[in-house]
Amino acid sequence: PIFSLCRDMHRSSISKEEAFTGNTFVRVLWTDLSNIVRSRAISTSAQESFQDGIPIVVGILSLPNMMDCLPDGAVYGATGEMLLVPQWDRIVKARWCPGHVFCFGNFKFQSGDIFPICPRSFLCRMRDEMAKLGFTVEAAYEPEFCLVHKDTRTPTDEGKYCDSLAMTTVSPFINEFSDTLKEIGITPRMYHAECADGQHEFSVQHAEVLIAADNHVLYRQACHGVANMHNLEVSFLPKPYPQQAGSGAHIHISLNKEGKNVFGDHQGQYKLSSSGHQFIAGIRKHLAGICAVSLATQNSYARVQPHSWAAAYDCWSLDNREAALRTQQYFPGGPLPTNVELKASDHTGNPYLVLGCVLAAGKSGIDQKLSLPPPCQEDPGYMTDAQRAEFKTQRLPQSLEQALDMFEQDDVLKTAMGNDLHKTYLATKRFELAHWSKAEKDAERKELMFKF
Repeated sequence: PIFSLCRDMHRSSISKEEAFTGNTFVRVLWTDLSNIVRSRAISTSAQESFQDGIPIVVGILSLPNMMDCLPDGAVYGATGEMLLVPQWDRIVKARWCPGHVFCFGNFKFQSGDIFPICPRSFLCRMRDEMAKLGFTVEAAYEPEFCLVHKDTRTPTDEGKYCDSLAMTTVSPFINEFSDTLKEIGITPRMYHAECADGQHEFSVQHAEVLIAADNHVLYRQACHGVANMHNLEVSFLPKPYPQQAGSGAHIHISLNKEGKNVFGDHQGQYKLSSSGHQFIAGIRKHLAGICAVSLATQNSYARVQPHSWAAAYDCWSLDNREAALRTQQYFPGGPLPTNVELKASDHTGNPYLVLGCVLAAGKSGIDQKLSLPPPCQEDPGYMTDAQRAEFKTQRLPQSLEQALDMFEQDDVLKTAMGNDLHKTYLATKRFELAHWSKAEKDAERKELMFKF
C-alpha cells in the first residue's frame, strides 16, 4: 500500500539540516517541457540567501531539446523572474556525485502564486482532482535503456531478450545501480536483458503518483551517474538504433481507496470495477492527444510501429502486448486486475505532464461514465478495416506533428493543463519539430542519443 511506500521514501530521505551539513551543494531539480532534467545548486554556505526560493527567468521551462533558446509562441519569455522553491520533504544523497544532495523544486511567482506552466504543480493538481473523487493513484514506470562503452560508443553486449550472458556482462553496473536506487528510496523490482544491442529493462516498485514521477526523474539521474562511474553511457532514446528494437517507458497506473486497490471487481465486466473500466475508457478516448506528451519526439514514432509490441493502435486488451492499453486477464481463482499499462510512452515525455494528462483523461472517463469496446485480443495490424471497426480501434498518430494536432484539439487536456501550459507546450514542441525537419537526416537521433 501507498503508506509503506511513502515510509520507504522518507527512510531514504535526509533532513534539511543534514543536507546543509557536511555537503557542498544542495541541488534543486526540475524537468522542463522537453523532459530535460535541469538544476540549480545552492551552496551549503548560502542557505539563508534562498529561504523563499531561487530567482530564475520565467522562460526557462520552455527551452527546446536541441538548444537553449526561447521558442516562438511561448507565453513566458525573457522578461520577468519566478522562484524555484525547494521541496524539503525529500532530500537524497547521490553516490554518483559526492558532496551533492538532491531535492525537487516547484515554480511559483514571487507573489507566491503557482507558476501556471510548472509541470510538477500540474501533476499535483490532477492528483488532488482524483482525491476529490476519493482515489489515491499509484504508478510505476517500466524503463528500458541502452548501454554503450564511453570511450568507443559501442554497445556493451549483443545479447537478445533475457540473454543471461548479456546480463552477466553488465552486472557490475547493474548491481551498483540497484544499490543506488535503494539508497534514494526507489525499490528495484525486476531486471532482464532486452532485444537490442546493449538494451536492458529494469523495473521498479509502484508508488503514489507524484512520488512515481519524482522516482522516474531520479532513476534517470542515477542511471546516468552510475553508468559514468563504470565508464559507460546510457541512452534512453526511443529508437537509438534504426534497425533494432526501441526503448519504451511503459507506465502502470492503479486506483486505490482507503489503502486498498479498487481497479478490479469480481462482479464487473472483464473483472474490472466500474471506476477502473471508466478510467481506462477515458484514457483511451484521449490517447491520441496524450501521445503528444508521452511520445514527445519524432524519434518516438519510429518505435511505435505495428507488430513491434509498441502500441501502434488505440485499442485496449487483456494481456495483448500489441495494444496501447493492457490489463491482466482474469482466470478463475487468480487475482483480479490491479492496474492498466500504458504502452504508448517513452522517456522523451515529461513524467509530470504525462501522468497529469493520463489522470485528466481517466477522470473524464469516470465523470462521464464512459464504456469500453470489446478488448482486442489479436494484433490489430493484421486485421482488416472492418475487423478493426468491430473493436473501434485505429492507428495512433504516426508522427509528432499528427499527435500535436490531436493534442491541440483535445479540450479535456487543454482545460486540465490550463491555457498557458497547453499553449507553451505546443509552441515548444512545434519549434523543435520545425528545427529537426530542416536538419540533415538522422540529426535528431544523433543529437538526442544521450540527452534524456
